[in-house]
Amino acid sequence: MKSIAAHLCAVLCGVVLLCPVKAYAAVLIDDFADARGDDWHSYQNLGSPSLTVGAEMGWPGAPDASAMPLSGAGGTASALYAVSGTQTVEVALYSAFSTLALRRADRYELGLFSDSDRSSALKPLISEDGRALYLSTPDAGWRELRCTADYRYAFVEPAGAPSRAYPYGLSVYASSDGKSFSQVSCPAAGLRSALLEGGDYAYYYETYRCAVPSGTRFLRLDLREVRSFSLEGGGTQGNLTPGSLRFAQARFEGDSVQKGSFSALPDESSSSGSSTGGGSDPDVQRPGGSAEEDEPSEERSASSSKAASSSRSSPPPSASKSAPKSSSSASSEPSVQEKVSAAERSASSTAPGGAIELEPVAGTAQTKKAVAGGVYIVAALILLAFAARKK
Repeated sequence: MKSIAAHLCAVLCGVVLLCPVKAYAAVLIDDFADARGDDWHSYQNLGSPSLTVGAEMGWPGAPDASAMPLSGAGGTASALYAVSGTQTVEVALYSAFSTLALRRADRYELGLFSDSDRSSALKPLISEDGRALYLSTPDAGWRELRCTADYRYAFVEPAGAPSRAYPYGLSVYASSDGKSFSQVSCPAAGLRSALLEGGDYAYYYETYRCAVPSGTRFLRLDLREVRSFSLEGGGTQGNLTPGSLRFAQARFEGDSVQKGSFSALPDESSSSGSSTGGGSDPDVQRPGGSAEEDEPSEERSASSSKAASSSRSSPPPSASKSAPKSSSSASSEPSVQEKVSAAERSASSTAPGGAIELEPVAGTAQTKKAVAGGVYIVAALILLAFAARKK
């Protein structure tokens, strides 16, 4: 019996050695619970953090308790990190509208519903001024978003390809020198819906995961939220939902992840991170207060992070509930978010479940399976060794 057990142990040990189990040795996490930056990370145009997100959103099962919103309803905000050795980064965010479009019947809409095609998620683009959303659909070409009469956000208006646009919601940029940044492809890995999990309002939890280029020492996470929506019947509706887009967590993984420092960066006058071409993003400020150029090529100096705290806009008061009303809605008139929630609730009344897995970074699913297999094999080894000793 001992001989059989020994042979089995040897075989299992060989299997363990051959299994491609990947477990990173180091992890850094920013849970966006404190607005104060430090020498390794800094925020720009982000408001005061909330430590009770689930209660505010009416979502008892909210995945993260803390989050940090844009300082206004719409615009651009950034989180900048001096961190080396990162191999993968995972970013989670909360959204009131969802920054992903899924097919419903013959069109694409923002959000996840019970009858959504859960394999069809696409990332819309947001115009430079933040007042239009576009989607390249597989069968109908480019479409522009319209807010319909029943408060659905649908890509129904035929449109041409936008000349200057960014990914709606999250964009990730990497740099080796803190001056020139290049965009990193960061596909969505998961999408959860508050309404489909028994919540009170239409909120979403999105996760993104991407591989980080070797030699990266600085990472920048941008959030871009829409300022207004075009109505299907004509006219526009401003974004009346403060905190409609929030950072929830940033997770940096690698075998040797280490915090860096912004203090060694060159002064703005000596940096070469200005963009080519015209245009600017008024939401992202240089230390001196002038608007920093922010082109789709995304070459931008990280040295602006040295004064990010002082250049931040004053955050609005924290919303007391997840469906804030506009300043002019002191009457009993429902807010836009309440109307949207009601429309989505009626469409999702037969929800089979609130979470879907989208398209993670290459190898993530295989790694998870390998780790699970490794755990079972180690457990079997322990049991066999114990049995051999008893014999």
